[in-house]
Amino acid sequence: MNIDFQTTSSLIIPGNSKTVVIALRNVGELPNFDTEASVVYNNQPALMKMSIKVDKDVTASILVQTPFDCMRDIQSGFSFIGDKSQFTSNMNLKYNEMDKIEGKLDFFVYKLRRLNVVLDIKTPFSGYEQTVLTLKHHSSKKSVKSFAEAKYGHGNVVRASIKAMSDPKELEITVETPIENYEVMSIAARHSRIGNKVDTSVTASKAQQKIEFTNVMDFDSNPLKIETKFLTPFKGLESTEISINTNVDINNLRTEVEAKSSSLATTKASLQWQYVSPSNINGIATFTRGSEITKLIVNNRENGNEITSHVQGSWLNGKSVTFDGTWSLTETWNGLTGHGGVALSTPFSYLKSFSSKVSFEKSSTQQKHSMSTEFNGNKIVDIETLLSYGDKYAMEITLREPTQLKVDSELTILPSRKSTSVMLNWDTSRDDKQVKMEGEYSTERGNTELKVKVSNTEKSVALKGSFQNPSAKLISTMDILVDDKSIFGYDYECKNERSRRNLNLSNKLKLRLPSRSLEVAGGYSNRYGTKSLEGAFAWDSDRDNSKKIGFKSSLTPRGQATSAAVSVEMPSIGQDVKLDSEMMINSGSVIFDGKTEFKYSKDTTKTLVIKSRLEDISYGDNKNYTLTFGLQHSYTNVDVQVASHVGQTDGRYSTGVDVKYLTAKRQTKNFALMAEIDSLKKQMNMMVKSPMKTIQMSGEVKTSSPYTVRVSNLIDEKYPLNTELLVDIERKRIGLQMNYDLDNPNNIFRMNAKYVNDSAISAEIFREENSRKILDSLLALRLNTSHILHTRLHWRPSMLQDIKDAGIRKLSLCSSKLNSAITEATAAVSEELNTKYNLVRQSASQDFRPYANFLQQILSELNKQVIAIQKSLLNANDMLENLKTVTRKDFPYKAQYDLYVEATKELIKATDAYKFWEVQENIKAVLDKIYEMAVEEVKEEINGLKNVITHLKNSKFTVYDPANGEIQMDSYLPVGMPNLKTLPSISVSKQMNHIASYIPNFNRFPEVKDLIPDTDVRNWIPPFKGENQEIIHFIFGDLYFVVNIFVIYTRFQSFIVCNNFLLGVAVLAGEHITTFDGKEIDINGGKCSYILTRDYLDGNFSIIANYVGKGQKKLVITTATQNIQIAPNGKLRVDGKTVKPSYQSAEVSISKEDDIITVWGNGFRADVDIPKEIVIIQISGWYHNRLGGLLGTLNNERYDDMMTSSRKITSDSTYLANTWSVCR
Repeated sequence: MNIDFQTTSSLIIPGNSKTVVIALRNVGELPNFDTEASVVYNNQPALMKMSIKVDKDVTASILVQTPFDCMRDIQSGFSFIGDKSQFTSNMNLKYNEMDKIEGKLDFFVYKLRRLNVVLDIKTPFSGYEQTVLTLKHHSSKKSVKSFAEAKYGHGNVVRASIKAMSDPKELEITVETPIENYEVMSIAARHSRIGNKVDTSVTASKAQQKIEFTNVMDFDSNPLKIETKFLTPFKGLESTEISINTNVDINNLRTEVEAKSSSLATTKASLQWQYVSPSNINGIATFTRGSEITKLIVNNRENGNEITSHVQGSWLNGKSVTFDGTWSLTETWNGLTGHGGVALSTPFSYLKSFSSKVSFEKSSTQQKHSMSTEFNGNKIVDIETLLSYGDKYAMEITLREPTQLKVDSELTILPSRKSTSVMLNWDTSRDDKQVKMEGEYSTERGNTELKVKVSNTEKSVALKGSFQNPSAKLISTMDILVDDKSIFGYDYECKNERSRRNLNLSNKLKLRLPSRSLEVAGGYSNRYGTKSLEGAFAWDSDRDNSKKIGFKSSLTPRGQATSAAVSVEMPSIGQDVKLDSEMMINSGSVIFDGKTEFKYSKDTTKTLVIKSRLEDISYGDNKNYTLTFGLQHSYTNVDVQVASHVGQTDGRYSTGVDVKYLTAKRQTKNFALMAEIDSLKKQMNMMVKSPMKTIQMSGEVKTSSPYTVRVSNLIDEKYPLNTELLVDIERKRIGLQMNYDLDNPNNIFRMNAKYVNDSAISAEIFREENSRKILDSLLALRLNTSHILHTRLHWRPSMLQDIKDAGIRKLSLCSSKLNSAITEATAAVSEELNTKYNLVRQSASQDFRPYANFLQQILSELNKQVIAIQKSLLNANDMLENLKTVTRKDFPYKAQYDLYVEATKELIKATDAYKFWEVQENIKAVLDKIYEMAVEEVKEEINGLKNVITHLKNSKFTVYDPANGEIQMDSYLPVGMPNLKTLPSISVSKQMNHIASYIPNFNRFPEVKDLIPDTDVRNWIPPFKGENQEIIHFIFGDLYFVVNIFVIYTRFQSFIVCNNFLLGVAVLAGEHITTFDGKEIDINGGKCSYILTRDYLDGNFSIIANYVGKGQKKLVITTATQNIQIAPNGKLRVDGKTVKPSYQSAEVSISKEDDIITVWGNGFRADVDIPKEIVIIQISGWYHNRLGGLLGTLNNERYDDMMTSSRKITSDSTYLANTWSVCR
């Protein structure tokens, strides 16, 4: 595409003028083009030329000339000659006239068997005038040779070489540097095997220092010999030799080890081991170092029925630890007997001796066990048990140490009777330190009985109960006895009688207390459709049947209506409460009709009546619903009636509520609210009516041109408040008028705005008072020229004072009226409430006094009953307190135990003191750096804007007279406007350079890591990959942004690398994939494994999805040394072993929260949601463009996310998945 463009702009200011000439010329299209751009500002020229030629070879050049010292003359060139297996590339940059940077790269590769690379860089920087990097590599089937060399500065050279052979197995690595003491470093290794003799040697040297290691193993010799030797230059470790002789026989093992060192005494160790069976073992191990001898002796012997074991360890100065154990087991004609014991002796004061003995005897009728233990000569445990069995079971436990205790128990089990007893004596020297517990359970002929008793020499507590379940009846009783006297009991009876049409249920519960009996009874019946429920509570049922409260309720159907009755009976106070209710549902037009009467007194005027009715009186397509509600209490003059309706006909909607109520003076008053909407006439009416005021409001809308809206408000049928809004689109005008003063309805407020012509607009606000026009304000706009806009603003100087005075008058008048209305309403409400309150208080005082007296009597009697129960419980508590006197002796190792407890507490505190705030401080420091850089960039941009707005000086005031309400000004328009009806046409291309100087083009900014050349040299030649295309456009498109990117990269390079942020996020949901760069892909997983992502540069990790069928998948993660597998059911395996989700190693850490398993690795994180079958993978930005797989390359380019394993881009997701599958 050829472009030849030139523009000239002039900025004229009185006394000064500036001219800008911009020219642009382009010949050709990508990838072959020549572009030249020039700018002349105030007679100062700037020039940029750029050329790119791509055929078999690639050449490019750029020239920038400006009047600025830092960018006065800059030249750059680039060339590429060759192909992907052999090429030469040159690049140069010249600036500041004499400064020049040159680079040359020669590259040759042949099937990865031969590789030659030479990079030559020349710079004007002192000490780095020329740098040459050389890399050579040659490999064959039996050998590999590699050589690398770097020359820099004044004769500085760094070399490294690697040589390896497979036959014989040899490896040599050599490194040469100019660093003192590290001039030459090398490592050499050799491994050989002749028959069963293995010889290995390793030598490492640095300068004049050398470390040698040799190892010889002879598997043919008997005994087996192993000789190892170390030679080092370190003092004290000059020579070390180790020899091992052993015969490989587990039943008769003999082994000798000898170690010699230049600085340590000769050390010897020997082991002799004879093994026949676990009960017949002899062994001795000896360790000798100089004159120090350490021994360990093990001896097990079997003598008849007795087995003995002896273990002894001895060391310096004759100190030893001895362990002896015995065990014997003998069968007799009547049973089995046995005994055993262990003994331990040490030279330590806190554990000089320990011994324990056990014995047992077992026959057909009993078992006997005993155990005694001594510690440092003191007996700490002495216990004996005896168990007898036959017709009944008996157990006896006798404890002599650490305290005196004896337990005797018996258990009898018969078909219809089960009983048990336990006698506990916690001080055998006294008879009053014992307690007896007895229990019995019997079942016979449908009668079940339970007895439990606890007693000592002074008191007894017992529990007795029975249970019977004859036909259609259940009977249960229970008693609690203290010293064989009942203090509490209950009787419970339940009946369930059913017939074909009748049902009768009843329950009765009686609580027997020391002073009275409490009884609760209830029943439910259903006889021929009539349902009734009754209940009663009596608090002295055995002595006074009038002391009770009873209730009855019934529900009787009557055709389409239903009646309900509830009554409460209190014979002790002579009061009855009755609730009658009747309702009808879905009868004709009646949806619901109900009436409820609440009677709490024999006076009929005190009956509370509630009525409600919902009716559908609709006809045809018209809808109409009515709702009435009434509340009446004649004694207190309460009579409230509410009637409402909702209706709808063709185009009309109406609703209304009417409330009538009776005052204390028996006057009927009402409150009404009505509303109507007529969609055909586009009208709306609403009225609110109360005893004090009536408010009416109506509105009308006209939708044809001109568009009008009228609203009218009428209070107490006086002068209305009218408002009208008019919008005339054809004439381009807007009007508003309203009579704002109710006391003077002819006073009108008006506001008009309109287009006078194509270049003028006017708006005014005025009032009409007594047919006199009063202008309050005026705004007029007139376009004198295409760049001069004249504005006039006028207002009446006394307008604000008039508004203030009128507002004060209206406020004073409204305040007076409001105070009068509030005083009148307050007096009426206060009188009504006081009258109603006195009537209610009088009624409540008369009718509810018996209930208060009744409650007072009940509370008094309950208080007496509670005191009696407390006294009974205190007597039982005395016996229970005697059970708490059992004591124990001090634990022998209490001091050591407390020490361990305190140490554990300190360990927990240390764990809680994890230095978490260190992370927060690091994050804060990073954010501070980002903030400082942002402030600096904003300041630079603001400084560049200071001179842009100088054209505003052309705007000026022509009239400035605020005292008389007049201001006029001429405004300079930076963009020409032919009229005020249309917006000006602005050329985007013409203003682009001007706008670009203020707004950075962030869309053209590549990622910082995009500026790092691709490590795959195949991407250095055409066709360039996405990231290299960005770099070419970036470098040759705008040199200014190159400088900015270099600054950003310098500031944040260490920040990004150190924090290793997770920048790439990909999602695998079932068989749907979202790549790191946001592309959506669907695959057919089937039963196969696919590579999701893999580090193809260093091979640090691979993540694979293994589909096992039905969309379920197993996630496999491999690192350099580990393999992690997460099954569909959440089962976790590491290196083939099942582990818990709290695993951590040097390479990965695994955790689980709720149903999500998280795996952290070096630069990656994987979150697996087990129930939802979703995998979220996050990758560090360090792996930018280093990945491959179904999840893409992580290079901020979506177009290459569907790249196959052979680095070809496809649009077929099935073919893409097949190339990354590992099951073909």
